[in-house]
Amino acid sequence: MTKKFGGIEKFEQAYLQLPNGKEELEKKQMELKEISKNSLIKFFLINKIAELLSINDIDRNSDMDAESKLYHHFNPSSSN
Repeated sequence: MTKKFGGIEKFEQAYLQLPNGKEELEKKQMELKEISKNSLIKFFLINKIAELLSINDIDRNSDMDAESKLYHHFNPSSSN
C-alpha cells in the first residue's frame, strides 16, 4: 500500500484527508497488520509442512511454489 501512495507518510496523509480520517487510518493500519500476520503464518506453516513431507525443491523466491508442491503431493494425478 505504501508503494501505491508513494511512502508511508503519503499513505497516512491520504487517509487523514478523508472524513473520520484518523479513525479510518487506524482501522486500515490494523487491517494491514492482520493481513501481514496471517500471510506470514501461512508462509511458515506451508514451508514447515513441505519440509516435514520432504518436499525439498521449493523455489523460495516464488510465493506459491510451496503451496503448489503440497497440492501436487496430495493430488498426484492432477494436472498443472
